[in-house]
Amino acid sequence: MTIHKYAFMTKIAENTHEVFFIIRLDDSDQQQSSVVSRFDEALSSGQLISGINATGKTSLLRGSIWNGSEFTLPASPRADLPVELSNGQPTIDSDGLPISAYALLKANEVFYISMTQSNSPQSIKFDAAFTNDVSFRKIEESDGIVSLGMIWNGSSWSSPTA
Repeated sequence: MTIHKYAFMTKIAENTHEVFFIIRLDDSDQQQSSVVSRFDEALSSGQLISGINATGKTSLLRGSIWNGSEFTLPASPRADLPVELSNGQPTIDSDGLPISAYALLKANEVFYISMTQSNSPQSIKFDAAFTNDVSFRKIEESDGIVSLGMIWNGSSWSSPTA
């Protein structure tokens, strides 16, 4: 069992990104291991990784293509999202509550979708972060302890300044 950690960061200045979310994935769990593989493949591809607030967007599935204003469904859509879809748009969670959706893109192709209840503390944090450029990186053991609010300057981590 290995725990993999990834930092979601928002750009606050040139070459300065602040961690707003950390996801921890256990590769002994089959579903989480699949996400680790997708994350690692996206990061090792050398292609641009970006994020978009996809709330209310239609045709949102893994593999969809973002053209700058809308998503296009992939040729072979996967029905693997745990929500009801209306024309590919996540609308409600399993409790019937409205959700917000955020997509990570590799060269404009969706490789990960994060969904949370609308107006929850997490969606409010994501809404604020996704107003800027969003980036994503794996937290390596050599990085030491990385926590929310820490700053990545492109080569090292630092604590936020007060």
